[in-house]
Amino acid sequence: MPCWGRVSLQRLILMGGQAEISYGVSPRARGAGVCSNAVDAATMWALDEDGFHRIELGHSTVNRASCRVAEETGFVL
Repeated sequence: MPCWGRVSLQRLILMGGQAEISYGVSPRARGAGVCSNAVDAATMWALDEDGFHRIELGHSTVNRASCRVAEETGFVL
């Protein structure tokens, strides 16, 4: 199976149940919803199954594609 990109939780604060989500996809996967779907899945897993209470998303506001992923997955400024 090809690798289309990555999604990860970082800056974990286990006692507080917090993490930051980061992501990136290969050029061939852009625009197909791959990143949004992966961010949704990782966020839901972290909140629903792994006990996190807060997931933050940091991204460059000049990167329009990254902004779209944040908006499509329900993260707000």
